[in-house]
Amino acid sequence: MKVKKAIAVIIALLILALGVVIDKGFGGLATYWNAPSLLFIMIPLISILVLSDNLNELVIGIGVINGKKEYTMKELHSSKNAYNMIIKVVLSLSILGTLIGIINMSGYGQADWSGLELLHLYHAGLSVALLTIVYGIILNIFFYAIKSRINKEIIYRER
Repeated sequence: MKVKKAIAVIIALLILALGVVIDKGFGGLATYWNAPSLLFIMIPLISILVLSDNLNELVIGIGVINGKKEYTMKELHSSKNAYNMIIKVVLSLSILGTLIGIINMSGYGQADWSGLELLHLYHAGLSVALLTIVYGIILNIFFYAIKSRINKEIIYRER
């Protein structure tokens, strides 16, 4: 099992390295970096995690993946519920960021802009709108994988 995890990490790192190195006219991975989009998701997510007091349950989920400690069924179900909540929150935040990007695209509240300024405003809003969805999907895949591993552990123990 440890060999499979190591191979998966190596493959992921190779794909990431290739994405940075190979450009082919698409800008490489730097094209997919947008700080406002990431902040629209990460700042509220971290705030919600701290305020909801679910950090322990999320750590349990990481512990289940490592398999170094046995957790009670109550802890596993609590962790599963915490990951269900986080998956829904990330989806909601990505939709919120998309709406904010669309509002920015419209130029609402801006002075009389014309020409290149308006085009720049449109592209900036579009990148926020689309990349918040991308970041939300990536985080959802990550959290869903952990939740699936917790589900697998619960099913294994209930047999």
